[in-house]
Amino acid sequence: DSLAQTGWELTRWVAATGDQRAIPHGDNGEPIKLVFLAQGQTYRVNGFSGCNRYMGDYRLQDGKLSISVQGATRMACASQDRAQLETSYLRALADIRSFTLDSGGAPRHLTFNVRNGDVLEFVRRQDPPTPQ
Repeated sequence: DSLAQTGWELTRWVAATGDQRAIPHGDNGEPIKLVFLAQGQTYRVNGFSGCNRYMGDYRLQDGKLSISVQGATRMACASQDRAQLETSYLRALADIRSFTLDSGGAPRHLTFNVRNGDVLEFVRRQDPPTPQ
């Protein structure tokens, strides 16, 4: 599993129309993040979606990635635009059609192609510690 124990920051979002969406950082300067964690047969995700922290599971099978967000904190977003971005981001995670990594050894770029035609691009950031 080349995603296990990796951390990613959303750096670009191109809508199906070809327009690039703005991706503001959270009020505390934190970027939108996605972290993949694997321990034994447990495959978890967590991150920051613009206003809130989220957590869930992921599954990588037959070259397909599925992410199921099961919970999130309930902080109000500072603006309606940020709330809409957060909702769209969490919806996109649940609707990945395909994904690509730039290399198998130590990938630096991750791209999600969403069923609605949007493309989300991530850059690898600090990886979480490896479980003992």
